[in-house]
Amino acid sequence: MKAIKLIYIIDSSSLIDLRIHYPIDIFRGIWNNFETLIKNKSLISTIEVLNEITRRDDELTNWGNHHKKIFKPINSSCVEKVKEILTKFPQLVDVNKITPDADPFIIALALEKDL
Repeated sequence: MKAIKLIYIIDSSSLIDLRIHYPIDIFRGIWNNFETLIKNKSLISTIEVLNEITRRDDELTNWGNHHKKIFKPINSSCVEKVKEILTKFPQLVDVNKITPDADPFIIALALEKDL
């Protein structure tokens, strides 16, 4: 039987909450585990998450910029999937926000990667 490789897709709020409750400079073990997942190509996200976490100038911004390779760009397939998702679930995003929400892009990435 072939082994199944686990791939995790991470959201902005997960990273932000981790930074708040488990600062990178204090809880190195947790963040080292992320390094291992990244090295094993088991942790991905979307560029929209990077855009959300880099709105502040802090250690998470530095972390995100250092790990840009995990943040997948938006392609035409992703855009089509986001349109489908928002047609079915328009309440998923706040239409009054100026900046885009990453959530539909994360779902589209999961669908695109068949995860």
